Amino acid sequence: MLTPQTPHLNSTPLGLGFGLETPANDYMSVLSEGSFSWGGAFNTHYWADPKENLVGLIFTNIYQTKHWSIGEKFKVLTYQAIDD
Repeated sequence: MLTPQTPHLNSTPLGLGFGLETPANDYMSVLSEGSFSWGGAFNTHYWADPKENLVGLIFTNIYQTKHWSIGEKFKVLTYQAIDD
């Protein structure tokens, strides 16, 4: 599930069901390398960060693109809260 399935494509690394945080894209996110995540319709987002022993979930019922950044904001706020 966490093995990159699209290594030849120049895009976000994808496993079987998850977006992957790898050395190639780690600079783009607050997630630790080795994390995996996905989102869904109506602005749902989840991720797991094995390094931080953390799982984040946010479920909304908003189907508007102007609010889509709520998942990224939630990630940033979560990592700020646990930062030592």
